[in-house]
Amino acid sequence: MTLVERELFKGHFNCGGYVLNFTTAEFDSFTARVVGIPLCRNYGLSKGKSLGRYLDEASDVEAAKLCKALLDYEESCFPSETLSAEGKEQIRKMRSIVDNNLDVNHVLDPIEASIKKRGPEYIRALSVRAKEDFKNDSFDSTLTKARTILEESFCYAIEVRGETPPEKGNITDLEGKFKSLYQMRQSKENDNRINDLITGIGKIVSSIGALRNIGSDAHGLGTKRFKVNPHHAKLCLNAATILAEFILDVVEHNANRTAPHPIT
Repeated sequence: MTLVERELFKGHFNCGGYVLNFTTAEFDSFTARVVGIPLCRNYGLSKGKSLGRYLDEASDVEAAKLCKALLDYEESCFPSETLSAEGKEQIRKMRSIVDNNLDVNHVLDPIEASIKKRGPEYIRALSVRAKEDFKNDSFDSTLTKARTILEESFCYAIEVRGETPPEKGNITDLEGKFKSLYQMRQSKENDNRINDLITGIGKIVSSIGALRNIGSDAHGLGTKRFKVNPHHAKLCLNAATILAEFILDVVEHNANRTAPHPIT
């Protein structure tokens, strides 16, 4: 959670030292159940100030966990019908913030959906922007960048071998050229599971390419466009990132060879 996002929650829940309709004892019991810490007892401050201190110090996931619990409690105790349009929009925004932090951090952080240490800077920058698009709920743009990450990784790998990439637009042609140059083909000498993985690469590439064509913001599609769900965008971004890392690993593996080493 960003500093601005944390301040939004502090401003919403801290009303002159009070937090919603909690007594001090009730608030300590509530926060102990949610995050394992009775905040007022821990900080020795009012409910509002204790919440503020905790949000300043907590990790993104723990801060989001407590804020989500407070939003759930608020919704159950105070009917939304009494809220103004502005108030409802603020609640929607806060829900989006906690959902993104709880969801994105658990699912994306293990691979961080970014390419940090290898390949050219423009590929690394693309992966960072794709992750930001996802966090900002720009799922159409996430799909576009997921495909572009793959395209650029294939192009880079092909150019490293001194070849000219096929014209962009047909990602399966790029994949085919990459596999040919790096001798990534199925073989009776390979373990069947390696052969299955090589086949799976093609399926991932074609699926991401197809989703991008009909669900991203890259083309005007009118009624043919479909709504991109967060879990689909997340899957595409993670899959594209893992595959791009693999492509760059292959390039690195073959960096000092005059001819590519077959994948076995």
